[in-house]
Amino acid sequence: MHSGIGEADHLASFDIPVKVDLPGVGQNLIDHPEVPITAYANGPFGYYRQGEGWRMLWNGLQFKIFGSGRITSAGVEAGAFMNPKDREALPTIQAFCVPIVYLDRDAQSELKDGYGVTVTTVVVKPKSRGEVRLASKDPTDMPIVCPNLLKEEEDMQEMIAGQRFFLEAFRSEPLSSRLKGVAIPGPAETSDTALREHCKRFVKTNYHPAGTARMGTDGDRMAVLDARLRVRGVDGLRVCDMSAVPDINAGNTNAPAMMLGSRCADFVLQR
Repeated sequence: MHSGIGEADHLASFDIPVKVDLPGVGQNLIDHPEVPITAYANGPFGYYRQGEGWRMLWNGLQFKIFGSGRITSAGVEAGAFMNPKDREALPTIQAFCVPIVYLDRDAQSELKDGYGVTVTTVVVKPKSRGEVRLASKDPTDMPIVCPNLLKEEEDMQEMIAGQRFFLEAFRSEPLSSRLKGVAIPGPAETSDTALREHCKRFVKTNYHPAGTARMGTDGDRMAVLDARLRVRGVDGLRVCDMSAVPDINAGNTNAPAMMLGSRCADFVLQR
């Protein structure tokens, strides 16, 4: 946009000369929303303070001498894809399990630190769309990013269903006997209204932003790229990250991003 490629009226409002009027630039922002369920453990389970003091030294020595221990963990100990409404249907929720009390920075004051476990539920095919806009003409200013997570009611309903599914898992073995109880959402927050408010309060990005320079057909005015990842109206410029996709994949975006990079290299080298 600062280079003059984007929606003409938006660029003109900042006195940026318009080189190519592409209204799709910055639109169609898609991201996987996630909401945590956190519980305290009733014993020293998990990774609480394992990177501090004598624990850090012990874990480092164990790895150095035996090649084992907590350092060998990827951090996210378990994951799942499931459909809480129909176990035989395609997954609607992806879940991540980490053996710590894990909240985003703005919410950390909601809970005391300690031994615990967090499961985050993620809507894998969100319908909500956001946008990225300029804040000013100054390219050093941060843009205005509006992800609109859970804006569409269908996304909210899927998230609430995922929360209910894993709340039941927290009340079942083998987890229940190792937990003091669920901290968030609170024990009384079981109604649809309460879970909706919980989801609104704690929803965050799964760090999978996509779609803001999407591919499309020649007749699609909102398509920023053609089928060979070329920016329309600009010679010698391609986009080969996840902003190129028209819709997000139902899971982590690392592999599709590498695929796009590899395919773009084929186009550049004319293979």
